Amino acid sequence: MAQGADESPEYPLEGFEEARPTDRSKRLRVVLIVATIVLVFAAIYVAVQASFADKVPGGTSISGIDVSGMTQDEATAAVSEGLASRVTAPVQLVAADSRAEIDPQTAGLSIDPERTTSGLTGFTLSPARLIEHLGGGKQLDVHTSIDRGALREAVETVAEDLSTAAADGFVTIVDGQPIATAAQDGVDVDIDGSVDAVVENWMRTTEPIEVPVVTAAPVVTQEATDAAVQQAQTIVSAPVWVEIDGQRAEIPEDVIGTALTYQTSAGQLVPELDADVMRQAVIDRTTKLEREPKDAFFAFNKKNKPKIRGGQTGQVLEGTAVAEQVLAAAQTEDRTAQVALTESDPEVTKADLKALGIKEVVAEFSTPLTSEPIRTINIRNAGEKLTGYLVKPGDTFSLEKAIGPVTVENGYKEAGVVVNGFHTKGVGGGLSQVATTTYNVGFFAGMVDVEHRPHTEWFSRYPEGREATIFTGSLDMKWRNDSPHGVLLRSWVANGRYYVQAWSTKFYEVETTTSPRSNVRAPTTVYTKAQGCVPSGAGNSGFTVTVSRKVTEIESGKVAIDEKNTWTYRPTNAIRCGDKPKPSDDDE
Repeated sequence: MAQGADESPEYPLEGFEEARPTDRSKRLRVVLIVATIVLVFAAIYVAVQASFADKVPGGTSISGIDVSGMTQDEATAAVSEGLASRVTAPVQLVAADSRAEIDPQTAGLSIDPERTTSGLTGFTLSPARLIEHLGGGKQLDVHTSIDRGALREAVETVAEDLSTAAADGFVTIVDGQPIATAAQDGVDVDIDGSVDAVVENWMRTTEPIEVPVVTAAPVVTQEATDAAVQQAQTIVSAPVWVEIDGQRAEIPEDVIGTALTYQTSAGQLVPELDADVMRQAVIDRTTKLEREPKDAFFAFNKKNKPKIRGGQTGQVLEGTAVAEQVLAAAQTEDRTAQVALTESDPEVTKADLKALGIKEVVAEFSTPLTSEPIRTINIRNAGEKLTGYLVKPGDTFSLEKAIGPVTVENGYKEAGVVVNGFHTKGVGGGLSQVATTTYNVGFFAGMVDVEHRPHTEWFSRYPEGREATIFTGSLDMKWRNDSPHGVLLRSWVANGRYYVQAWSTKFYEVETTTSPRSNVRAPTTVYTKAQGCVPSGAGNSGFTVTVSRKVTEIESGKVAIDEKNTWTYRPTNAIRCGDKPKPSDDDE
């Protein structure tokens, strides 16, 4: 073969440059080196993290409790023990100058140490953990568990202690001059803000927790107080003239000042004058101004029939009206008050009595008098007190109340009485005859027997089984008026007898029977050394008797009362004062 101008190399590789590493291989080499280094450091990092895994980083504290280098269980225990006293200690709250405390358990405050220490230990590749171990831990707050509802209730309970009430302005009159008490703002606790403050600071501080407050304005402001002072100065600046019923009375300013007070109403101070003071001030400076009303009453005329008397209206001065008019006049230029008297009705009017139906005698009874004049004096005195005595429908008549008190001062004298079966003397002797006669009037008028007791011995002047005695303080005679009409009593002494009438409207029909005597016992002689003994002869025999009564309403035919009363009388024994004589030989 022919050779060209350039000759072929002598060796096959001749003409190639010497082989050298490429950029790719360089990079691969670097990667391998770096990877090796990383793996080495990673192994070291993992080994270091593993060595710290079960320990809390050094320098770590929880709410002031150092837990450095502890396991999680140890840290949890340390926190629980270290904060035990703080958890149970009362929580101090402060608002302005006021202090109060709440019980953490009642307020629903507690801590959660396990949740707090959770995550402080355990294996992790986080560099932050390694930094904490190498560079020191951090300050942590213990996790709290709070029942906000219970906490709110606890705060509301002490809110009043932490609050300062606003002071209303006020005006008082001292020595006739108005003196003002300045209005002052108060402080109210912000409940929601206080709950937030406790939640935020309970375990973060041992100092009292300052709770937020809001300003409480007074109801009566200083502006209202100043206005009231000016008004009061006008009211007490001069006398007030009162014109009433043709008379003119001057009420001095010092009297007005004494009666003037201020009351709070809708944020304002409202003046008032004492009604009693103003009324008396006018009465004292006028003559015969008032006329008292007179109650209506029953009186018996010359024909011994009941007539209604009295019942006139009166004229009275109402203190409220005087106070209002004087107060108004004291704020005018002429300072003159026009006041009118008020008509006053009696408590018992003529119409009230007329409606009771007192128009006819519905029952009358009489008993014979004895020959003892002093006894008759007592009976007449009681009769005068009974005359005109009114028993309204539904009321209970009491003889002791109607004629009492049975005293010398009330017109009664000492006369014969029976006490414990013995005849003696006492003030009011003879009043048992009044009791018997009045009892029978009630009996035949259809009244309800409430209380009565017959004598222990029967007296022939009284109907057997249908009589009553009275002894002040222990024995009374009472009956009740169940009819729809009033019952008016009239009582008098005449023709040797004692009479009682009952006036009303006939409403009942009364039927009565008296049984024959039974268990009859003759009297004997009794000897006694009792003090005040009065000797007497033997009298009536003792016996038992029954009195029946049936009371029927006339219009309806309804039986209102159907009763039987049985009583046993003792014989009226002869009384001998002293010892019983001893039997003689002749008697043996």
